[in-house]
Amino acid sequence: MELINFLTAYGVAPFAGALAAMFVFFFVEAILSMVAGVGVTHFVQSAMSSHHLPDTSFTNWLFVKEVPLMLVLSTFISAFGLGGITTQALHMWLFDVPYGRLEASPVVYLLALAFAFVATHYLAKLIGKMQLVSTTALEPHEFIGGVATLTSKVARKGYAGSANFTDKHGYVHLLMVEPVTDEEIFNEGNRVELVHKASASLYHARRT
Repeated sequence: MELINFLTAYGVAPFAGALAAMFVFFFVEAILSMVAGVGVTHFVQSAMSSHHLPDTSFTNWLFVKEVPLMLVLSTFISAFGLGGITTQALHMWLFDVPYGRLEASPVVYLLALAFAFVATHYLAKLIGKMQLVSTTALEPHEFIGGVATLTSKVARKGYAGSANFTDKHGYVHLLMVEPVTDEEIFNEGNRVELVHKASASLYHARRT
C-alpha cells in the first residue's frame, strides 16, 4: 500500500506513468507477437526509421544509427521514469517529506532527463558492441560507391545540389552532392556515383 501511495503521489506520478506506459507497451508487444507474429515495434520502426534522422554528434552519441530506434526510445522513457522515481525516493528519505507534499521541481525533471540520456547512451553502446540486435542501419561511409539521383536543378563544384540515394535495404536518403571536378556539372535527373564523403551530409560525386 505504501508503494502505491508513493507511486501515485503528485511528484512521482509522471515518472511512474512513464514506466507504466513502457510495461503496457511491452505487454501489448508480446501479445501481438505471439498472436499475429508481428508487434507494434515493427510498425513504429517503419514509420520512424533512424535513417531519416540527421547525422549529428548528438544522434551519434545516442547510437540511434546503430541500434533500432524503438530500443533507444523505450530505453530513454524507462530510464526517465526510473531516474525520477529514484530521485524522489531519495528526496523523501533525506528530508522526510510526506507523500502529499512531494512535488516534482524542475531540478527533479532535469536530473531524470540527465539520467535517461546517460543510461540510453551506455546501454545502446553495450548492445551495439554485443550485437544482440540486428539492424539495417548503414554508416554514412557505406554509401560510397553507390549511385544517387540528383533532384536539384543543377549542381556544380562549390554549389551542391540535393540527391536521393536508395541503399541496399530500400531506404531512401536525402544527400547533398557536388562534382569532383570544376568542369563537371550535374543536372536534375542525372545519376551520379558517390566517391567521397566531404562532410556530414555532403558527398563528392561523378556522373555514371
